[in-house]
Amino acid sequence: DIVLLYPQVSIWGQAAKAFNDDPSIDIMANSNWSPGAVETAEQYDDLKMRLTRALYDFMVADDEYLAKSEFDGGRLRINNVELKVLILPPMSTTRRSTALRVRDFYRAGGAVIAHRSLSYTSVESGRDDAELKGIWEEVFDVRPSVEPYLMRKNPGGGRSYWVSGFATDIVEIVRDVIDPDVELVEGPDDRLFAMHKRHADVDLYWIVNDKPEAR
Repeated sequence: DIVLLYPQVSIWGQAAKAFNDDPSIDIMANSNWSPGAVETAEQYDDLKMRLTRALYDFMVADDEYLAKSEFDGGRLRINNVELKVLILPPMSTTRRSTALRVRDFYRAGGAVIAHRSLSYTSVESGRDDAELKGIWEEVFDVRPSVEPYLMRKNPGGGRSYWVSGFATDIVEIVRDVIDPDVELVEGPDDRLFAMHKRHADVDLYWIVNDKPEAR
């Protein structure tokens, strides 16, 4: 039910420092990437882990998959998988087409969550893209607020959440929209993971206990 946008465009947009003619440079080392690229990657990874620990299964989609998606009754369909919630990690750069796709999903009744930083730099026009700003202002309520997040609704049933706080707030929002794939009724939930897939009207669950002892 959940799709997390892969911030590839944002990371590559901050990647100039990692690419040069010095053969001794380790491109995988954080020290050779810009601080913005490292921060985007770390916050994206943190979002994935928090959703996983909350026992939510989710998909990851980049701009290309989002561009090919379809809308149906407030759901986003990618490769015959129907999704109810689209989450945007913190980003500094994006394509206008991606922002427009987010807006159209919101208009079609979908739920969209953005975390901490919306991109106002576009691939097409660079920094301070006025068109991007207009798109985000239609979708999200980004007014300064002491609340952990601000929600906006539209007449078509769409909901947007601007989360200025922590990734834990995103998990709470997701719980308001959809139930977890698996619910633990007793015992500790640390290092317990679950995956849920549906094939030919059959629900398939994969439960993993990542601790050395049985439970």
